[in-house]
Amino acid sequence: MRFNNLPNNLPNNLPSNLLSIAPPDLPPYPKDPSAITRLSFERVDAACPHIARLPASLQPLARRMVHACANPEIVPLIKASKNFVENLKIDASLSSLARLPVLCDSSMLCAAIALIAPHAQCLTHCDEAKSLAREQNITRAMAGIDLYYARSSASVGKTIFLFGSAPTALFRLLEHCHAERSELPAATFAFPVGFVSALESKEALIASAKHNSMPYITLIGRLGGSAIAAAAFNAVFAEQKSDKEKS
Repeated sequence: MRFNNLPNNLPNNLPSNLLSIAPPDLPPYPKDPSAITRLSFERVDAACPHIARLPASLQPLARRMVHACANPEIVPLIKASKNFVENLKIDASLSSLARLPVLCDSSMLCAAIALIAPHAQCLTHCDEAKSLAREQNITRAMAGIDLYYARSSASVGKTIFLFGSAPTALFRLLEHCHAERSELPAATFAFPVGFVSALESKEALIASAKHNSMPYITLIGRLGGSAIAAAAFNAVFAEQKSDKEKS
């Protein structure tokens, strides 16, 4: 079997047989990006008819979240504050999206939303966070939240927080919201993952939001991750951006 449509400028150090011989047990696989995406979402829809039970505004988020992790079982675990998406309506012009203040708990998450929010920040790995974490014996993710409040407390009310890794970062955000009585974040995408404190941090968020109306979306339990957090965020703002461009 020969590979078709290969570019002429492939690296010269590729094994010669790679260009002419496929492994004998290699199955056929789709290569067209649009076809792959279309087929993937068709399979999401077939596997998740229960997405229709969610509020209409959350359904696009749920589809993308399932698509990101290939796990239809997360759908009943999705929980959001009332009118979460509607309350996030912003001027979705390219310029305002580019200036959108976003803080992530990992650089991987920043990269995953860069097309929508190119100036998203992650302070978890900066030198100041490392020093602060050592001095106070806290996680770097917690130190990153502390640094953001120290530097940008005036803009917290416009900031969107994304968590796809560290439960301690979400806990720290809740502590700041309670202790400083400051403005609540514009929104919190809360998808910390793991066996230690992920479930508890999300439960604390939900309980806190009952008292202070903090806007959030989360996934009940231990499941989460940067891919799911990015999928939810991108679903909200990509759809708003598309609507804006059509109008």
